[in-house]
Amino acid sequence: MALNPYDTWRHFLDGYLIYYGSRYALALEFVLFDLYCSRNLPSNLKVFDVGVGPATATLAILEFLRKLARAYEAADVSFPVTETQFWWLDRSQKVLDYARKTIWPRCAHGRTDRLWTDSA
Repeated sequence: MALNPYDTWRHFLDGYLIYYGSRYALALEFVLFDLYCSRNLPSNLKVFDVGVGPATATLAILEFLRKLARAYEAADVSFPVTETQFWWLDRSQKVLDYARKTIWPRCAHGRTDRLWTDSA
C-alpha cells in the first residue's frame, strides 16, 4: 500500500500552499467576483470542499469576503453576505488538522466553530 504524502510530509502541504495557493485564490476570486457582479452571490454562502488539502479554497473565499466587507464598510453600507459555512472532506485527518491550523489565525473573532463540522 502506497503512503499518502499528506500523511507523511507536512512540508508537502506547506509547499502546496505556497505554490498553488496564490494561483487558486486568484482563480476563485474571479469566480466569486463574477457571482457578485451578476448578483448571484448568495447571502448565505455554503461551501463543500472535497479534497481540502491545505485549505486553499477556504482561504481564497475568506480573503475575497474580507476585501468585499472592507469595501462595504468604507461605503457605510450593510454587507450582503450574512453567513458563510464550510464543510471539508479529505481522506486524511492530518490534512484536516493542518487546514484548521492554517485557517484559525484568519478567522473573524476566532469563530472557527462555524467553519467546519466533523459530524456526518
